[in-house]
Amino acid sequence: SVQFILPLVVIIVLYHQIYVYLQAHRLPSKNARAGQSKTNKILFLISLTFCLSWLPFCVFCIVTELGDVFTTSESLMTTFMTCHLLGMSSTCTNPALYGYLNQNLQVEMSRSARDIKEWLGWETIRIVGTTVKIQTRGRKKVNFLLRTFSDNHSSETEV
Repeated sequence: SVQFILPLVVIIVLYHQIYVYLQAHRLPSKNARAGQSKTNKILFLISLTFCLSWLPFCVFCIVTELGDVFTTSESLMTTFMTCHLLGMSSTCTNPALYGYLNQNLQVEMSRSARDIKEWLGWETIRIVGTTVKIQTRGRKKVNFLLRTFSDNHSSETEV
């Protein structure tokens, strides 16, 4: 299926060129090598995620073209939507991979969360069971009740 193979080949070729460039311009310091190693890991994981996310949809398209596998149109559409949704999920996993593996982004996200908390005047945020407890600088306490399907979570977490 061209819709799978063509993007996969483009991703592999471009990421391979980036990898070769990074290897050729490798910096001598240990920290720089660690950064390049992390970049290589991100490139590999993004390629692998794309492949694994879209492979079921590609297989589905090939199988449905070769014969009548599905007995009802409902099972056909359910399988189509499931495979397509899994494929589209690759667009969500890329930012998650970048965020999880990028130290600078993690630092900036923590800084932004701290700035927002400070701007709002919140000192602490705790989640106790189904209640969010916020304490402001003026020691004013605000509680919000969370509506959940399960009330089994009774642990206290500080954010």
